[in-house]
Amino acid sequence: METTTRSKVTIYQVAAEAGVSISTVSKVLANKAGIRTATRTRVNEAVERLGYSPNLMARGLMRGQTGIIGLLFPYIAEQLLIDPHLLRVIQGIEETLNERDYNLLLATSKDTLNPASSFERLLRGHYFDGAIIIETSEIYGMDLHKLLEQQNRPWVLMGYPAGLLRCYAVYADEFMGGQLVADHLLSLGHRRIGLINARPQPSGVGERVRGFQKVLDAHQIILDESLVAFGNFQEESGYRAAPLLLQRPDPPSAIFAINDRMALGVMHWAHENGLRIPEDFSIIGFDDIPAAATSHPALTTVCQPAVEIGRETMRLLFRLLEGEKPPSHIIVGTELICRSTTAPLKASGLLAS
Repeated sequence: METTTRSKVTIYQVAAEAGVSISTVSKVLANKAGIRTATRTRVNEAVERLGYSPNLMARGLMRGQTGIIGLLFPYIAEQLLIDPHLLRVIQGIEETLNERDYNLLLATSKDTLNPASSFERLLRGHYFDGAIIIETSEIYGMDLHKLLEQQNRPWVLMGYPAGLLRCYAVYADEFMGGQLVADHLLSLGHRRIGLINARPQPSGVGERVRGFQKVLDAHQIILDESLVAFGNFQEESGYRAAPLLLQRPDPPSAIFAINDRMALGVMHWAHENGLRIPEDFSIIGFDDIPAAATSHPALTTVCQPAVEIGRETMRLLFRLLEGEKPPSHIIVGTELICRSTTAPLKASGLLAS
């Protein structure tokens, strides 16, 4: 076998080297069940020795599949690439794809006048076997789900399925996450709490606010509308929102920023203006992006496990591709991560200083 070049190795040679049939090699490469462990090991060792690389396109054509999963993101690429939470979701998707020798095709919106146009071209061109749609406020006007159903493509929504009927979806329990935020701040004695919300607001973010509000209502605490500011999820918008709340004559003793990036923007503004966290005010975010743990002080937040959400979304889509009838919704739990930006009311508060 020394004279065989790696580029010319065929499946027939792998079968001969392993002493099995071609169909057995195919089943091992496709990671199908029903193959004995010893046989699977022998085939994999032959593949490694010979340097065999299967022709994914040919294998897909034989199965009537492309071996590609589409990830449809109804924003421009720049918005995706600056979001650490979504990048970790994609990490989870990729890890699960690699286990099945599938590839990922990322499709973003390229036409601001017709945001669905790039997706339509991909769907009609039969570029992928199934799709994941990332939930944003834009998708509800795009009818992406109708396009996918017309092309007979299984698909899964990554996010809350509000407004989409007959939908498979994977999402974090963001309603519970909002409750965790309120419970934590109230347990520390805070009653005058500011909120940095987001516009536009995807359904998942609405669930965070709804859970937060429900706990406040249960304690007969009114969320002062004058203590609500808005951002666009990016750090700069949190920076701009900070003085709207903290320069008031009666500022909040605590702030709930609807995501970590906006919380970090508030912290940046506070540092520049001589405010101490948590001595002057407490702040809590949502998502638990990597920067939350490394900020100074480290940010208290709610973790929605991004990598696990990506994995669960891809697993659900594979079950659909294999003809199963799985549960329509998979909910991933959220968890409060207490760090250094929240403290009892007696130790914080601008009015007390």
